[in-house]
Amino acid sequence: MVTALILCSAILHASWNAFVKNDGDRTVAMAWIMGIGGIASLIALPFTSFPKPEVWPYLIATTVLQNVYFAFVILSYRHGDLSQAYPIARGSAALFAAVAASTLGLDVLVPREWLGIGLSSLGIASLAFAARGSGTLLHRSLGYPLLSGAFTAAYSIVDGTGARTAASPIEYVLWMNTCAAPFLPAYVIATRRAEIARTGFTSIGPRVAAALVAMASYGIAVWAFSQGSMGRIAVLRETSVLFAAILGSAVLKEPFGARRVFSACLIVAGFALWP
Repeated sequence: MVTALILCSAILHASWNAFVKNDGDRTVAMAWIMGIGGIASLIALPFTSFPKPEVWPYLIATTVLQNVYFAFVILSYRHGDLSQAYPIARGSAALFAAVAASTLGLDVLVPREWLGIGLSSLGIASLAFAARGSGTLLHRSLGYPLLSGAFTAAYSIVDGTGARTAASPIEYVLWMNTCAAPFLPAYVIATRRAEIARTGFTSIGPRVAAALVAMASYGIAVWAFSQGSMGRIAVLRETSVLFAAILGSAVLKEPFGARRVFSACLIVAGFALWP
């Protein structure tokens, strides 16, 4: 049940990231996604209970971590190519989350699981090298994707623990979205007001759809983090990179290629090592 839902979350994550990839302005698109998700969550808050005092440290921490993450994502896309930055960020996030969860005593993983997680994470990250000549471009922009991966792992651990502490994972997700959402939209409005006034409402329908898909994707992930092994779930969720490559091949007619096949085999081999 958890595995099926987190794979569904990965597919949804790949879907809204494919929209961001093809949007004319990725930063504005991400701001729309954050803002709409926050508004939708805010509307639902009257139907939830107020968070317990012990939940607020997690909400504050994830608000900071998620917004720093978005800053590094923007820098990754500004200084590197999305098709390279995204796999590096997601593959490193999976491995960082497993290490952090184990170090904090949230997970107990046997050597076979560590090998599986390592192989799958390597397979996810290796999708950055799917295009020929990608290695010469990647070394100049490796830092920002790795930092965004580290912050992804950090807020995933915080949210998984916060959801376990809250009255229910769904309520935690709604409060989390409401707290974290305003900052990126506010930054975009403050720095690019004229541009938004001119073009900001183009593609509003797809952006609303992407926001709702993003909410569902991470909502499922937080629920899953609260139910089982955070390390294993993080790796499953980051297969969104593979699903994004499959979507690109099926919908955008991008070549899948032998290198992506090799990466997919590494990911599946890692899963096969799990008990």
